[in-house]
Amino acid sequence: MWINSRLWTFKNKPADLIYDNVYLGQIPSKSTLPKNSYSSIVDLCAELPIGHVFGNYCSIPVLDMTPLTIEQCQQASKMIEQCHKQGNVLVCCALGYSRSATAVIAWLLLTKRASSLDDAITKVKSSRHSVVITTKQRLILSDLFYKFQKETYAKL
Repeated sequence: MWINSRLWTFKNKPADLIYDNVYLGQIPSKSTLPKNSYSSIVDLCAELPIGHVFGNYCSIPVLDMTPLTIEQCQQASKMIEQCHKQGNVLVCCALGYSRSATAVIAWLLLTKRASSLDDAITKVKSSRHSVVITTKQRLILSDLFYKFQKETYAKL
């Protein structure tokens, strides 16, 4: 699994800055982790757990090729927001293409750092071009954003 993840990503940077101090990337190696100053990691990879983390480590294990649920998007968004207040945070999965990208998009939407789903996807893809958001993920994120807007409107 580890070798496969590196073969898919060897031409990419390990992580890219998306917004503020939130980075999106692949699961870090033992050698690259100390070079970066992440105070927190939000890990969405079920198949390759990180065993060498110093600082805050949050795990939402999601299997590869599986879209996050609305609940997982909300959970990841909360974790990213909490960690982001403490310094640089890496949001990662095996490749840094899909699961972690979905979590960052959810965070941008739920913290009002993006005005729409398309805006959030554009912000992520402009920094990390290899991101893949499937139709199913897009629908889940759209439902999440609609639910969030409805709840926000109901509070007014």
